[in-house]
Amino acid sequence: LGGRPGPLIGLLPGAARGPAKRWPAEHFIAVGRRFAAEGAGLALFGGPAERALCAEVAAGIGPAALDLVGRTPLPVWAAALARCAVVICNDSGGMHLAAAVGTPLVAVYGLTDPARTGPLGRRCTIVQDSAQRARDIARDSQAAQNALAAIAPARVYEAARAWLG
Repeated sequence: LGGRPGPLIGLLPGAARGPAKRWPAEHFIAVGRRFAAEGAGLALFGGPAERALCAEVAAGIGPAALDLVGRTPLPVWAAALARCAVVICNDSGGMHLAAAVGTPLVAVYGLTDPARTGPLGRRCTIVQDSAQRARDIARDSQAAQNALAAIAPARVYEAARAWLG
């Protein structure tokens, strides 16, 4: 991991609960490109079901992105997340894993209530615009997808940048 002069940024574009919990791929790409332009390395993590989505994000970012999706057993994934300077993620199992290893993270939320499903720990920033918050959101909820899409990449970039000092 790494090999670039800047920090290592972890990206977790997937979420097992589907599109209602996924910030758009093009938003992850925009943030990744911005960090790559600054010399950061980017590592993409996720499970085997997220390979196509993450391959799209990695290709969109370019050579600064290392796609590890579905290629690392859980202990290796946890160790790799621990090496990241910050992780940008959706409300997902990977988010909880990053929080558990103590890596600062920026979690993007649509309509889900982070008070009920959010990461544990103090090194977490939640980015959410919706006043509507619920525990259970349908996997294909268009309202949830719209709420996520409305969160600008620049806002998530700034939240992640704040963890880098």
